[in-house]
Amino acid sequence: MSRSRRSLSLSPLSFVALSAALVLAFAAAPAAAADSMTGEVLDLGCYENGQSGASHASCAKRCLGRGGAMGLLVDGEVYEIDVEASDEAAVKTMREKGGENVTVKGQAADEDGKKTLAVQSAEPAG
Repeated sequence: MSRSRRSLSLSPLSFVALSAALVLAFAAAPAAAADSMTGEVLDLGCYENGQSGASHASCAKRCLGRGGAMGLLVDGEVYEIDVEASDEAAVKTMREKGGENVTVKGQAADEDGKKTLAVQSAEPAG
């Protein structure tokens, strides 16, 4: 009993055509829409100790400026900011606006009740 083996071989032109089709297919796929939300920038360490709001803004700015963990309070829900996955300029803006409201655009996630946000842009709410 003999077995014949088949191998798939593509000509260079077929390979280029297949590669181009794959690139176009992925390029045409829509990116996930960014979530837009407005809320108060939190220093999470302070927030866990019950401190937030305009009366706590100067402390929040100071703590965030020292690299404190950052969050965004939106309608009673806290989103932890994923600094590593966020835009550097957006993170800088948020650190400067601790205790104040900002409007952000980014990708929100919820895994096992932990809400996170990778921020693409941030600006003062108004």
